[in-house]
Amino acid sequence: MVAENFKETYDVSTVAELKQYVEDEMNCAVVIQHLMENSSFEVSEKYIDYRMYHYGKLWDTLVQETYGESVDADMYFSSMYGYSLDEMKEFWREDVTEQIKYELLYEELAKKESLTLDEEAVKEYIVTIFSQEMVDNNIERCYQSAGLGNTEDGKVYLENRAKVNKFIMDKYKIVWKERDDIQKYSLILFCNIILLYKI
Repeated sequence: MVAENFKETYDVSTVAELKQYVEDEMNCAVVIQHLMENSSFEVSEKYIDYRMYHYGKLWDTLVQETYGESVDADMYFSSMYGYSLDEMKEFWREDVTEQIKYELLYEELAKKESLTLDEEAVKEYIVTIFSQEMVDNNIERCYQSAGLGNTEDGKVYLENRAKVNKFIMDKYKIVWKERDDIQKYSLILFCNIILLYKI
């Protein structure tokens, strides 16, 4: 059952491999969250506006692919949620700013540690976020989605994230043993996965 549901995307075939995968992901989350909480970032409003523009364009593309060229993101959000695209952008601004900070953190860590990873390993990591089918058929859309509409920023972000996560998994396994709260959360997550897929 594990192999059926998780082999293609996460390369795990047994319950033990799945549990290890969840633990490794939690290790990365703990380290990155700690670094985010103890770092400071200066992101200009102009750059946030630039990224918001691309995010709006991504929504235009997604809406038009789903509903046809005559419908844009502004029409979609107005009819579905009662907000214009500009009003939605104000809701998204904080999340976009937070994503930019994560991008900067991953970029700085990859640079500071001189991390490298071959293209195949990066693609394997991207598959865990999206899917094998998406990576095989439209990796540019993966980059665009990860970059909130900006393909190049998304590619750099995913590459840096893959490098840093591998580095953390290789170097900081001890974090798992020290964080009971995260361990409990991970075990709950793992149990929910077992219940969901009845493995």
